[in-house]
Amino acid sequence: CDWSSDVCSSDLVVREPASRLLSGYLEKIRQGLKQSEPIVEALSRKNKGITAQDVTLAQFLDVVCAQSPIDQDPHWRRQVEQIGFGAVRYDAIIHLEDLDRSWSQVAELTHVPGLQENFFCKFSTGAGSKVGENYDAALLTKVAKAYAKDYEAFRYPVPTS
Repeated sequence: CDWSSDVCSSDLVVREPASRLLSGYLEKIRQGLKQSEPIVEALSRKNKGITAQDVTLAQFLDVVCAQSPIDQDPHWRRQVEQIGFGAVRYDAIIHLEDLDRSWSQVAELTHVPGLQENFFCKFSTGAGSKVGENYDAALLTKVAKAYAKDYEAFRYPVPTS
């Protein structure tokens, strides 16, 4: 980064929003991890005695999609907000879904040969392959609206049922 200028450049890996939200829900909420606490607290106003394991994907999305970016957990904060999109110039934007085809580009950009052999996601939820079985048209519409800037900025197709 050239700190004498207003613009830095970097590389970025992004994830399709509906899949990213589902992953956060499956890992953080359904397992009752710390990130579930604000969600459960918000829902407990109407649902006394609700636990993280009781929270449905629809309830999770109701809370998360209504939150301002500052109040969202980084695991589901809108990516354009999380990474300062527009303020930082990115030399490369790679879709996580395309990572298997992009390892040589990532290794070149990061100057880390053999990166693919050392990369794994220890707590993978497999959310990318579970979107169709967990979302209905109404939930996809909610995500598409709330995360519209992510879909546009990172050129993801807007999801439909």
